[in-house]
Amino acid sequence: MAIQGGYDLKLVGLEAEATFGTDAAAGLVKWPGIVTSLPNITEDYAKTTVRGLGAGRDPGIFYRTKKEVALSLESYICTDDAATESIFGLALGTIPDGTTGIITNSDVLRSCSIETGFDDGAAPWYELFVGCTINSVGLQCTEGEVVTLNTDFFVKDVTRAATEVSRTADNVSNLVPHTVRPFTFEDVTVAIAGETAIVRTITVDIANNLNRIYGLNGTATIANNFATKRDVTGSFTIVKENNNLRDVFTADPFDDANSKTITVTLSKNSGTEYLRLTLTNCRLMSRSFDRPGDDVKELEETYDFVAETVEVKTKQ
Repeated sequence: MAIQGGYDLKLVGLEAEATFGTDAAAGLVKWPGIVTSLPNITEDYAKTTVRGLGAGRDPGIFYRTKKEVALSLESYICTDDAATESIFGLALGTIPDGTTGIITNSDVLRSCSIETGFDDGAAPWYELFVGCTINSVGLQCTEGEVVTLNTDFFVKDVTRAATEVSRTADNVSNLVPHTVRPFTFEDVTVAIAGETAIVRTITVDIANNLNRIYGLNGTATIANNFATKRDVTGSFTIVKENNNLRDVFTADPFDDANSKTITVTLSKNSGTEYLRLTLTNCRLMSRSFDRPGDDVKELEETYDFVAETVEVKTKQ
């Protein structure tokens, strides 16, 4: 029996769902970036062992209860303007506007189906994840590095087969690798309102804080995912040039004057691959300021922040 290698893994495709947990089987689009890792999925049946009276020292019976499935993808983002399959659109609930590219934040999130697999020509296998709702998405930009996107899904269920799903449009096998490069640090501009800081790294995380909703419906899988509070958080590191942000950090956060709007813009030279995150009224929640005594180098400050809200735009 041949050992299976990672070079036969298929691309990751996704498709927005019209009905939660139902794969439309219409056609996949490839993940809007280069997937670098798909860590082991969470698939927990809460299996339990029971020793009843008279069972002695050995296990009596085994049973399972509700099923929890989760999926994480690590990727280098190339673009995010795939209409209904926009990652930030799925994370915030609505489709990017066809003209402006602006995503309107919604309390009700949309779901998608995700399919991937493996085919070495001898023992292929495929996995279809349905009812995928984004629990959190995180963007990381660092000097000298590729921009990364980490996305965590709560999933209704996963099915496995030796063949891919037959669709009316593109199947997994029809997907081809990206022909555009991913965003790198040279495509990133970070602006902190009223400041001229040199930003060396920034992270932005959008958490939907999902709850799994179960029902007495004859299945161990979830009936739906429910989005509770939305948290928009992040951190950035700057080269210290003055005390402006320190003073904002120490001031009373109740006053809007002691907040900063932060804009993260990803734009390639062509101008057609574009993504902008505007983080409104960010409060600086914590500050890290190391003072190295034996290293002659520039001083840096790192701040963690919470934003009141976020606006995402996928077109320039």
